[in-house]
Amino acid sequence: MFFRYLLKGWAQYPIGFVLNGLSLALAVAVYVAVQCVNESAHRAFVASVNVVAGRADTEVVNPSGMLPEENYLAVIRHPDVKAATPILERFATLTDFPNEYLRVVGVDFFSNAEFATVATRSFTPGDESLAEQFLSVANGILISDKLARRLNIRQGAELGLQTSEGVKRAKVIAIYKLTETWVGADEHIAVMDIAHAQDFFGYVGQLSRIDIIRHEGVTLESLSKTLQPYLTAGSRIQEPLRRTERLSQMTEAFRLNLIALSLVAMLVTVFLIYNTTTAMVARRYYEIGIWRALGASRGKIMRAFIAEAVFLALIATMLGLPLGYFLSRALIEQASQTISSLYVTVNIQEIFFPSEQAAVALSLAVLAALAGAWLPARQASSVEPVKALQPAHIRLAARQHIPSWTLVGFLLIGASLECARYSERYGPQWLSFGTALFLLLGVSFLCPLIFWVILKVAKIFPATFWRLGMEQFELAFTRNVILAGSIVCVLAMVVGIMIMVSSFRVTVNQWILQTVRADLYISPVSASTIGSQEILPQKAVEKLRQLISDDRIDLYREVSVEYGERAVRLAAIRFDIAAERGGIRFLDQERRKQARPELLKEAAEKGWIIASESFARRHKVRARHRIRLLTPGGEKVFRIAGIFQDYTSESGLILMDRKTYQEYWNDDSISSVAIYLPPEESIEEFKTKIRDVMKEYGTFTIQSNRELRRQVMKIFDQTFAITHLLQVITMLICGVGVYLNVLVHGFERSRIVAALRALGASRFQILKVYTWETLLLAVVSVVVGVAAGYGLAWVLAEVINKVFFGWTINLIWPRKELLVVSLSGIAVVMIAVWMAAWRVGRRSIAQAMKVD
Repeated sequence: MFFRYLLKGWAQYPIGFVLNGLSLALAVAVYVAVQCVNESAHRAFVASVNVVAGRADTEVVNPSGMLPEENYLAVIRHPDVKAATPILERFATLTDFPNEYLRVVGVDFFSNAEFATVATRSFTPGDESLAEQFLSVANGILISDKLARRLNIRQGAELGLQTSEGVKRAKVIAIYKLTETWVGADEHIAVMDIAHAQDFFGYVGQLSRIDIIRHEGVTLESLSKTLQPYLTAGSRIQEPLRRTERLSQMTEAFRLNLIALSLVAMLVTVFLIYNTTTAMVARRYYEIGIWRALGASRGKIMRAFIAEAVFLALIATMLGLPLGYFLSRALIEQASQTISSLYVTVNIQEIFFPSEQAAVALSLAVLAALAGAWLPARQASSVEPVKALQPAHIRLAARQHIPSWTLVGFLLIGASLECARYSERYGPQWLSFGTALFLLLGVSFLCPLIFWVILKVAKIFPATFWRLGMEQFELAFTRNVILAGSIVCVLAMVVGIMIMVSSFRVTVNQWILQTVRADLYISPVSASTIGSQEILPQKAVEKLRQLISDDRIDLYREVSVEYGERAVRLAAIRFDIAAERGGIRFLDQERRKQARPELLKEAAEKGWIIASESFARRHKVRARHRIRLLTPGGEKVFRIAGIFQDYTSESGLILMDRKTYQEYWNDDSISSVAIYLPPEESIEEFKTKIRDVMKEYGTFTIQSNRELRRQVMKIFDQTFAITHLLQVITMLICGVGVYLNVLVHGFERSRIVAALRALGASRFQILKVYTWETLLLAVVSVVVGVAAGYGLAWVLAEVINKVFFGWTINLIWPRKELLVVSLSGIAVVMIAVWMAAWRVGRRSIAQAMKVD
């Protein structure tokens, strides 16, 4: 019965219920959207692996390069192998369609039948003509139905593909269907006969991997032990799941940062629910006294308010789940581009809703509701009937708790510092988020002390309406400081991320100005989409080298290698060119940057490598250390000549002289070319010359220094697009909460307002009281929030960033942006107050003086 009464109370004041529920629903939506993005990226990668791996339970790969075809004979003859099939996988730009590519998978039609992949499922049984074309047409290819529909490609069409030997034409002999087995798989996957693919792409006698089905009862360990001696050095036997694990490892920081940001929105709702429940207790103070006088126990009253909060969480979750799904659709494109740019090529085709996360979201919403409603519910249960039945409103003074709150605040800040120290030295990485969480909570718990001190000083001023405003602030001290805590949390998050992103952007821009010094950069068109997967045609590079002297051209090759069970990027450049042009800055022990051309020349002569700052931090190595890298010929030891700054990969980057790379990797491929023009040469004219000599080999991206810097910063801004969107949503949650709390607070003290008006105060004078009170709340909250935001920025840059990414970020103070955010925060609070004051002022004096 009492619970029905509480629901009736919500019906009487629907704005509070609706806005509070909306805030919690938005928080649930943000969490669900982030989980949908993470799950969709994971499933897209797994589905793409399954399309070409099928029933394979084992694979042979060379993490540092290609496999010689002879390995397949050793595998297929092994007694523990039930079936095996060779695979060649290459990326190629579709020259007829801008910014489109194919992930071509070369398969053996006959041995692939056991694996039931797209190659065998795409052919109708008995359709010998199609199978014959697949085997006989040298440039025959199968593409997915989704890609065919989107690009309007029909069976029999010819497609231009960029290969290492120039542009070649492939004929679409069939269109396969991405069935429910491969939901979410990359639509860019195309299939070709492996023999034709090897010839088409210039990889005759080489394989990307060998897929295996083991005999029943044969373990991976036993197969590895008996098969490994027959494989070439550098080969590895692993489960296909290993590729999925590598994706999870590479994107771990990206996923955790999104989840942490989404939980901030949930934290803000705890403050808002606390305020709203406290206000509802205050408004029902008289009725609670009546129920207590009629025999209602304290436990029953407390359970009723807790049940009300849980009911709100259930409603909010029901709204937040579908809202989160639709929000994820707005985030998915940015997430797909970010993962592909920074980690591994992933094309997210479908949105997956992880059903188990619905229960997690509900649990988080209930926990947030319980955390926010627990103290107000206890307060309601401790109401004394005699005092409650007196016609006076509840005074929520909490000055006696200031010492304990202050102590908790300092303890939380101490815990924050300890998390920073421990996570950087010992791990785990996620512990670094505790630094940010405890900092936010610590500052929030210090808000009562800050406002108490400021309130004492503010009361010195004799102005009448100013003193009335301060008195009103003190009457609802607890709720005001809790509301201030929520504003501080949100502003600290917004300001902290804004400072960190702005500082990071300036740092990256300065780094680009120092390192990107060539006049022109030439790369495959698909480089911005699929990274360094595609290479430049050798003949096109030879033509290019005829246009300019050898000392003005640098050749760049990037591959992925494994170090310490993690994938890192290895790039080969000409150290002599880098020494001459001075683009690389080494870090000394004090983290100062300096050019050392003599060190680069020595590294080129002795086969040394240089490692990025992120690699050095992640693997705890320094200059002069020696590390083991897996090459196609097995593990080799390399000495680190020095550490340099790099912001292209959080997993780490290793630079090696091109001659050393060719010696150990036996790879002449080129990912991109950098050209340093003579002073008298025109950039635009030389661009024209390049296009003329390279046009017969395909279309390439030719960018000037300025254009490349602009593209890098575009990718940078794209990477943080999701972060900005989540910030806006969190601000919206806080804005709704501020309006709600000020509105309820105004109705709660409508008796005092009515008394002032009965004594002759005008509505404008009442508004002045509201204005002074809330101005104090807004200004102090913004100042504390900005200060806490700078502290949070330090945590993000010096703790979380270094633990997850290992980069050095020089913090700056973006004055204009901070001024805009500060003024916006004050304006939002003041507008909410004026709107609430206008609504409260509409009540008649007689109605407001009645006991509710």
